[in-house]
Amino acid sequence: MSQSIKRYGTTSATVAPETHDNRNKFVIFFGKIIDAVQKLSTKEYWTRVNAVEAWGFGTKLAIIIPGLIFEKQWWWLYIFAIASSIALIWTSTRKTLPTIILFNVVWVLLATTAIIKHFAGW
Repeated sequence: MSQSIKRYGTTSATVAPETHDNRNKFVIFFGKIIDAVQKLSTKEYWTRVNAVEAWGFGTKLAIIIPGLIFEKQWWWLYIFAIASSIALIWTSTRKTLPTIILFNVVWVLLATTAIIKHFAGW
C-alpha cells in the first residue's frame, strides 16, 4: 500500500510506507558485509588488481598491528610496504581511486623514512 505525504495542506507525493525498522536496517547492513567478505572465496574475485590490493593491505597490517599492540617493528617489512604501495598506486589508477593513490604515496614516504631511520640510528 502507498500513502500520501501532505505538505501545507496539499498532497505532494505518493510513497510506499516505511517497511524497515532499525533492526532490519542493522541486519541488512551486516548482511551486505557478509556478502562482500564471501566474495573472497570466489575465483572470479581474484583478479590481478584485487590480489595486489589484498597483498598491499596485508603488508600494511603486518606493520601496523605489531607496532600498535606489541610495540614491535621490523625494518625489512617496510621494503614490502614500498613495493606493495607502488603496486597499489598502479591498481588505484586502474580503478581510479585518488584517495588510495594519495594514501599509498604517503606510505612510500613513511616506509622509506622508517628504513632510513633504522640504518641512521635515529
